[in-house]
Amino acid sequence: MRTYSIWADARWAGRHGIGRYATEVLARLGDTVRSLPFSGKPADARDAFRALGKYDDADLIYSPGYAGFISRAPQLLTLHDLIHLEVGGPQGVKYVAYYNAIIRPIIRRSKAVLTVSETSAHAIREWLGDDTVDVINAGNACSPAFKPPTETTASREHILYVGNMRAHKNPGVAMSILREDEDLRLRMVLPARERSEAILMADRMGVGSRVSVISGLEDQELAREYHSAIATVMPSSLEGFGLPALESVCSGTPVVYWQGCAAIAEAAKGAGIPINELHDPAEWAKNIRAVRDNATPARPTERPSWDDVAKRVSTTVREVASRGLRS
Repeated sequence: MRTYSIWADARWAGRHGIGRYATEVLARLGDTVRSLPFSGKPADARDAFRALGKYDDADLIYSPGYAGFISRAPQLLTLHDLIHLEVGGPQGVKYVAYYNAIIRPIIRRSKAVLTVSETSAHAIREWLGDDTVDVINAGNACSPAFKPPTETTASREHILYVGNMRAHKNPGVAMSILREDEDLRLRMVLPARERSEAILMADRMGVGSRVSVISGLEDQELAREYHSAIATVMPSSLEGFGLPALESVCSGTPVVYWQGCAAIAEAAKGAGIPINELHDPAEWAKNIRAVRDNATPARPTERPSWDDVAKRVSTTVREVASRGLRS
């Protein structure tokens, strides 16, 4: 059996989002997939132009994120979503140019791209407009730490928001819910660099005294946050997957989300509560009160595992490497 030269861009590894996906998947691909010895940020557009040296002769370069290189080596990317293409203004123009000039040609050449949900797979197929490309949904998963509590949790008086302050996640909607219920509190799990932005927004909305921001949690600590919350709120208008939804329902805590965000509905595995009107805080508050009064644990219809995700990725990596696409 031939041994292929397969290299992975491990710079994506981290705690949350794409970083978590990269960490979990790369750890399970085995010794035949080695890490590129590169530094710098893979998401920096200038990184596409770096000199690859001997790695230009690889059978395949695998990326657990969306970025790639200008190289004669075939590449397999993981396109988690197309949210970048929804960004407006000058930055949005840059993203469109990057996706059209760098990402799309890489995908069309390899005839394959990985993604994390059926929602994203559909969007990618529409964007590519190329039936010869296999768009493979390898799925997503969450840590074993996210499971229902073994002991009864004390009275729950707050809702939980896990994510960041980007516009499409609508953190202001989560804060506006507090205006409808003076006994409710909000805990936000955010990157530390966004703490002051969140606090300023909460103060401007008149709910600053009831909003707490926390950062840098390990899985066990985040699981306790899910356990102690009435519900996790996800007012995103767009997501590629929505990992906090899966983490929450696997922890036994319902997730309340806007019904127009198909990815969150998919991630919640039948244990989510949809909201009809994204910007109606009264509807959010009404459904959260219903969850609090009912106190029924969330029960997802399935629990995806990282082993299954990595197996699908590994199969695709080796299949694309065996095609002999190097030019």
